[in-house]
Amino acid sequence: MADTEVAKSASSARTPRRRVWLFRVLLLLIGWAAVEGCSLAILLLISEGGVAGAHRAQQAMPENGRQMPSYSESFHPYFGWTHNPDIHTGDIDCCGLPLRANRFGFFDSTDGIHRRSPDRLIVGICGGSVAWHMSCAAETLVKKRLAEIPQYRGREVILVRLAQPGYKQPQGLFALSYFLFMGAEFDLILNLDGYNEIALPAAENFASMTALDYPQGWNVRSLDIVDPRDADFSLRVFELRGARQRAAESARTSLFRFLPSYQLWWFTRNENLRIAQLELQEELQKRRRTRKGMFAQNGPHPMAKTNEEATQECIRIWKQSSLHLHMLCQAHGIAYFHATQPNQYDVDSKLLSEYEQEHCYSDSVTYREHVIRGYPQLRQAGEELRQAGVRQYDLTRLFEKVDETLYIDPYCHFNTRGSELLAEAFVTRVKEALSRNE
Repeated sequence: MADTEVAKSASSARTPRRRVWLFRVLLLLIGWAAVEGCSLAILLLISEGGVAGAHRAQQAMPENGRQMPSYSESFHPYFGWTHNPDIHTGDIDCCGLPLRANRFGFFDSTDGIHRRSPDRLIVGICGGSVAWHMSCAAETLVKKRLAEIPQYRGREVILVRLAQPGYKQPQGLFALSYFLFMGAEFDLILNLDGYNEIALPAAENFASMTALDYPQGWNVRSLDIVDPRDADFSLRVFELRGARQRAAESARTSLFRFLPSYQLWWFTRNENLRIAQLELQEELQKRRRTRKGMFAQNGPHPMAKTNEEATQECIRIWKQSSLHLHMLCQAHGIAYFHATQPNQYDVDSKLLSEYEQEHCYSDSVTYREHVIRGYPQLRQAGEELRQAGVRQYDLTRLFEKVDETLYIDPYCHFNTRGSELLAEAFVTRVKEALSRNE
């Protein structure tokens, strides 16, 4: 009887201990779930996309340690930069049109090398993001309107996008020269520009003492170019970038990569490394500014001494680029047409809608003052181009009496409706010029 009671007592003692341990495990699981839930909430609050967003960032990080504004950009020896097709391998969506970086680094649907034939019309589009977006949003309209021109009726219209977001002259001029050199043939060149040529170099290049004809943000894009005097700073920047890449690759392949807490830890570490990298880069920039710019990063120092002189030089570059495009096209039997794009900061150029007043116009935008000062001079230079025989069209007042929403941001970009109206106006002038054999 005594042995039985002892056994019962031992069994009853084990049962509470099991419950205690079960309770502890349950508390641990609840605590772990709480930690993961809080980590996910914090991750969603301080980053974009939570765990999935962290995975995307880690996937891109091995290729994203460079100074280019876009991870897929690559230096190009003739027109500054393009997109690296080895890195940017997927499609991008431009108004429902799938484009990808072709073998020359331009976002387009083909590689841009086409040969003339009686049954096709090859049209090159030059300019920046507005021209590029127009070529996508209004592609069907442009092709239809061009095919209605008697000389081109019945032909297949092929658009070649030499325009790229961020491009400004003389990049369009050099892009066309390069494609012609590579064997491309064109029947028409449509060049739509003006804003990038005035606002970007006057506001950015001039402020950083970078040559006004150099590509946008060249002083940032060229940070990878090491000055021997800054070898120590540059090495430390490269080391931090390498540390971020190694951490991202490790996180991307870790067994714990699906845990929010692990991704929060990676995100915090990556941010600390990124901030340290930015601080070093800023110190490197300060050192360079004290030298008043360096040729390797900034090119020839601008001769302009004031903002007004910088604007005048921007106008000269724009005008000369168009004139040389005209002459290059003449030499190759290509019909060249040039239009100046509208911009909301050009005084009285549009009746801004309520949405545009709230979201697409800001007195604090740096580029505003340069448009206000430069666009009247741009119109005058356009008249000089016309007098020189260039088919140049001033579309800066195209929306002067339009009050519907066309702009989508406080810079220069249009919605689909705006792009279509712009394309309609441009192609109409092309049609009229060709009908008069101008």
